[in-house]
Amino acid sequence: PQVNEHQLSLLMNSTPVWLMMSLNTIPNSPAHHPFLISLPHAPFPAVMDLCLLVKDPQRTAKDACLKIKEENVKEKRKNALAKEGQFGYGVERVLAVSKLKQRYKTFESKRELCASHTRFIADVAITPMLPKLLGKAFYSSKKVPVVTNLAHLTNPADAKSSDLLKSYLTTVQTSTTLDLTSARGNCVSIRVGHLGLGKDKLFENVNAIMSWIKTSKAAAGGDEFKGGKEIADKLLKKDFWESITGMSIKTEKSPALPFQ
Repeated sequence: PQVNEHQLSLLMNSTPVWLMMSLNTIPNSPAHHPFLISLPHAPFPAVMDLCLLVKDPQRTAKDACLKIKEENVKEKRKNALAKEGQFGYGVERVLAVSKLKQRYKTFESKRELCASHTRFIADVAITPMLPKLLGKAFYSSKKVPVVTNLAHLTNPADAKSSDLLKSYLTTVQTSTTLDLTSARGNCVSIRVGHLGLGKDKLFENVNAIMSWIKTSKAAAGGDEFKGGKEIADKLLKKDFWESITGMSIKTEKSPALPFQ
């Protein structure tokens, strides 16, 4: 079948754009999980398909997600994101550790799970189990889950949990990640966005990433998604910003365009 002009335009506009950073040092050891960096413009052209990995029982997390989706309907809020996905806010699946062990034992099944969702979010309590539960498929494709306290965000006994969960899932949808889980060299790549954003919005996203690297959490008003200097510096065990020797922008098929 032939691709028409509109389809070709959509395909080109969805092409990922990456920020490449060369460092004068190599991370001493891989990070346990990626870190979120909040962007002014969502890095994916469509709402991300999310999968939550939680402690047993998974019903608690499912009910918490359905609750915030239903609240949006009852209160007649015009929040399009809340309607996305089976559980709202782009969440399509919730999997507990027991289900992961039961259903995804083989490399092939783990690879299929990895390819089924755009991003994975894991409860901090199961972080030590992730390498064995997920396997090489996730690490080689840079799909290692971001980590947060999902047990707290989905706690039915906490009146504030619904608002916290909404806020976190919204942040996830407009964030990129610094992923050094399989770092082997001195080059770091971070997804900035896609060609459909245009140069001005891509530039704003690049600035947000650089700001996250240089700004402390305290200076960002306690927001770790906007101020990650402590995180970045800890990963290298030295000043991350001062370790950058060059930066460039590229797509998967384009040459790198240096800008520093």
